[in-house]
Amino acid sequence: MKKILVIGNSHVGAIKKGIESLPSTSNLSFSYIALPGQRFAGFRLFKRNIVFPKQDQKFIRDTFGINEALSVDDFDLLLYVAGRSRLHFGLYSSDRRIPALSYAVIEKIIKCSSDPFYESIQATIEPSRLVFLGGPLKSSNIGNGGPRNLSIPMIETPCDTTRLLKLSSAIRKICETTVADRHSPSLILPPPYLLTCNHFNTLEKYLSGGLRVNGTERGGLGAKGNADMSHANYLYGQEMSRVIVDFIASGLGSFQ
Repeated sequence: MKKILVIGNSHVGAIKKGIESLPSTSNLSFSYIALPGQRFAGFRLFKRNIVFPKQDQKFIRDTFGINEALSVDDFDLLLYVAGRSRLHFGLYSSDRRIPALSYAVIEKIIKCSSDPFYESIQATIEPSRLVFLGGPLKSSNIGNGGPRNLSIPMIETPCDTTRLLKLSSAIRKICETTVADRHSPSLILPPPYLLTCNHFNTLEKYLSGGLRVNGTERGGLGAKGNADMSHANYLYGQEMSRVIVDFIASGLGSFQ
């Protein structure tokens, strides 16, 4: 029996629902610990234990059945579902324009983290036991698509399209190398069929009716009813849970 701990913020809800919907996970034991929104910043790693604020103890107990700090040594794999996916366009451009970056620069961006909690876990456990998923990519119709929404590439010329395809291809190639490297955390991306034709945003069918951290719907359909269009729904959770289970079954990561 392999033990997997899913750690994150509100995006954990969709993954949990997806895992629970799969029929073939009898050899895997999943546990979850998460806090929504800014409350997620309350998680800390203390002496190899994941600890959380006292004011959140009841929420975590009621939602995930966890009563005390969790030791990272009790799990074969830790799946981190928070922060920006490595396909988040804002990681590579500050003004939505398509950058012309070298492969080395793209790789540096991909492997860099500004999340202290993630970095503390990475520094504590074997790299092959850590998988970074991040949150889902937002819809391309979020808000008004203005300059403040850096998740949407600005395509104005055929050259922009060419550079965008090269960028997404390089990101996928680099992330694939991390999956095969036992000396690096595995960086998993959403499969292309979940994304729009620009490769950097999620199709609305996988965000409409997005789920909260406890797996309940936020309500509303489409951009009007669910204005943030940045939280995955049950369909997205199903697809990504299959990706996760296939990753484990393939013998990659910590299971080689």
